[in-house]
Amino acid sequence: MGSATPDISSIRALVARARRRVRVQAALEGATTALVLASAAALATVFAVRTYTIPPGTGVALLFGCLGLVIAGGVIAATRRLDDEDVARRIDEASNLSDRLSTAVAFERSLRTGGALPAAAPASADAPASADAADATDAQLSHEETRALMRAAIRDAVRAAPRADVRRAVPWTEPRDARVAAVFVGLALAAAGLGLPTRDARVDVADPHRAPRGAHVVIKGQWLCGPTTAATSTCSHAGQRVVLDGGLTAAAAPTMLAAPIDVPVRLDTAVEVWTGGGIEIVIPEDAPFGEATLTVYDRGRRVGTVPFEVIDPVQEKKNNPEAIGWDPDDLSYTKDLIEELRAIAKRDNVKELDDYAAKIEKLLEMAENGELTKEQLLEEMKKAEDELMKNAEPDQKEVDKDISDTGKELEKNQQTKELGKALQQGDLEKAKEELEKLAEKMANGELDQKQKEELAKALEKAAKEFDKKQQQRDQQQQDKIDKAERELRKLEKDKEQEQDPQKKQDMERRLEKKKRELDQLKKDKEQKEQSEQRRALKRLHKDMDDAAKDLQKKSGDKDEQQENDRQASEKMKKAAEESGRIDNDKRKQATQKKAASQMDDLREAMRRAKRRGSKGPKNPFGKNGKQSDFDKRARGQKGSRGAWKPGQGKGGKDGKGQGQENGGDGKGDPQESNTWGTGHDDNLEGDPTAKSGDTHDDDLQGVHGKGPSRRETILSAAQKGFASKSYEKVYADYKEIVEEVMRSEKVPSSYKYYIKKYFTKIKPHAMD
Repeated sequence: MGSATPDISSIRALVARARRRVRVQAALEGATTALVLASAAALATVFAVRTYTIPPGTGVALLFGCLGLVIAGGVIAATRRLDDEDVARRIDEASNLSDRLSTAVAFERSLRTGGALPAAAPASADAPASADAADATDAQLSHEETRALMRAAIRDAVRAAPRADVRRAVPWTEPRDARVAAVFVGLALAAAGLGLPTRDARVDVADPHRAPRGAHVVIKGQWLCGPTTAATSTCSHAGQRVVLDGGLTAAAAPTMLAAPIDVPVRLDTAVEVWTGGGIEIVIPEDAPFGEATLTVYDRGRRVGTVPFEVIDPVQEKKNNPEAIGWDPDDLSYTKDLIEELRAIAKRDNVKELDDYAAKIEKLLEMAENGELTKEQLLEEMKKAEDELMKNAEPDQKEVDKDISDTGKELEKNQQTKELGKALQQGDLEKAKEELEKLAEKMANGELDQKQKEELAKALEKAAKEFDKKQQQRDQQQQDKIDKAERELRKLEKDKEQEQDPQKKQDMERRLEKKKRELDQLKKDKEQKEQSEQRRALKRLHKDMDDAAKDLQKKSGDKDEQQENDRQASEKMKKAAEESGRIDNDKRKQATQKKAASQMDDLREAMRRAKRRGSKGPKNPFGKNGKQSDFDKRARGQKGSRGAWKPGQGKGGKDGKGQGQENGGDGKGDPQESNTWGTGHDDNLEGDPTAKSGDTHDDDLQGVHGKGPSRRETILSAAQKGFASKSYEKVYADYKEIVEEVMRSEKVPSSYKYYIKKYFTKIKPHAMD
């Protein structure tokens, strides 16, 4: 045998293959075990991010850390030190090679390094060299025979190497922790896929969703300042902006010869406040009218878009179907009523009525501009009228009687005789002057002690008589209320006990009637308590009583006596002021009563006003240019004779119109009907006379000092126009007569409305 060490490269190749398989299997085992920990950590990270315990950036970093943990587990397991002899022994055991390969690896290392070698086992014809040769002593290695045996064992292992099965020695197996890892991975994936609430910034709606230029608009949303910021907290980030996109605008053409092109309008809005729950912006003044969108950006990132509409206020009012569409005649009629109220207020010097007329005029202007709907106009009118009637006296006669009774009592004293007469006659202005005179006398010391005593007695007695009467009246009123409440409770009790349905129903009606009576009694009491005149009258009598007490004070000290007189004088001055307040309120209510007709007419005119979205009644002046001709004549201009020829209407020369439904057709005898008719003569404004229209007011000279007759004046105005001086006088007379008739007669409100409108239409132009 040779002394060279045999080549074991084939064995080493087997060991290298087996080692690779061992390392891969170990890497799978280590990665699988680490995957359990990584999945648990990833699960916790996902929940922390979803619940905003940690920011998303930190969460992503932690997830990458979990992946690194898996990789680290595999690398650590795969890089564990593996001895060639141990790997070869695994191959021997799997291939039934009786440790040939592991012995060869050990012998080859000993021979190559010259180290200690195991003892060689005796050779046998039946069996290969034994593994016990690795345990040979250092003494045996010194012998060449032992070395020869080791080389023989190595050559034997090389010859047996082809029978080695590496796959069987190192098989691929499922990692021990594979199932546990699968469970944890499944839980982590499930958690990642759960629809947990998110706090990503978003926008929901613009409030309001339509507004004019320059309007403040709030874009409502959530988490606009971040997931952990309150809705009311403000924030400022880079790249915060809100952009309005809408409409097209003409832009310059790319070349001089090309036509202008339309490009979308994109405008930055002014951001006023940016909070977690909303963004307040101002719509640009140059924003195009129409539909648009508002896009929100934060930190340069698009958050979301909400729809919006930029409205044109002028056009919006014009298009509002609920606004009032004023007919020129109705508008003129309504304005005339307001002017009449102003004239009454000016004549009677009642500021409250003038203020009321100003309010109505303003409301009318707003309705005319489309700023108020019909319902809003009526509601605002009601408020203005309630304000005008606030603290009004419900029973003026009762107050006047109280004033007169006080006057009778005061007339008995010489010092207050003139004051008493004025109060008896209801001349409160005169009474105020007399009270001021008495106050001046007291202040100047013009009354001696006896006169003071007599004056004090008169004032005190008048005040006490008034208080006594007021207490009796208040008690009587309260007794009526108490009685009504007792009767009401009794009726309610009887109704509950009644079993007969018919009687129970009858008692229900009586109960409702009694409730209305009780409500009216309470209302009357409340109105009297709030009456400005009654409160002023009570203060007047209290001032008189206080003045009497001051006059009755006696003092030996001159200065103290003068002080008492001065205080009494001040009380009389206050009484004079209260007298003036009563007088002012009386005049105010009297004026309101005079203006009641105009106020009723205003309500009726507003009630009859048509909405723009509905059709009004047919205009009887609309045929053959009659409306235009009538307007010209009313302005004193020359009209057209042909516009007023008789027989132009549908009713023919007999003036009979056509009707609809069973209310009648305007022909023949009236028929029984359960509805109203709609028939009318379209020519109802036609010329009622055969006048040629050549009449001239200045040509109608009177005979023996008499001017033209009223008939001639009216006919001339109808033909020529309502602007002459003579017609103005006739109109004033007739209008006054008509007003009186409508006040005294029970004229239906609808008839009254048309009569008033008619007189407005033929009003002399010179009276405007």
